Amino acid sequence: MELQKIGREALHLPQTERVQLIQRSVLRLEVLSEEALRSEYNFSVPLQWVTEKI
Repeated sequence: MELQKIGREALHLPQTERVQLIQRSVLRLEVLSEEALRSEYNFSVPLQWVTEKI
């Protein structure tokens, strides 16, 4: 998966579609286990720190 390409393409979506994409992404983060988040999204900081900042 080419993350930079996906990011560039997402910026060209209409605003309503970008909002939906963000909402779906946030919901996905809420349902994945900590282990899945670490492997899928390559988190390098403690997830507790990430959730405390939100």
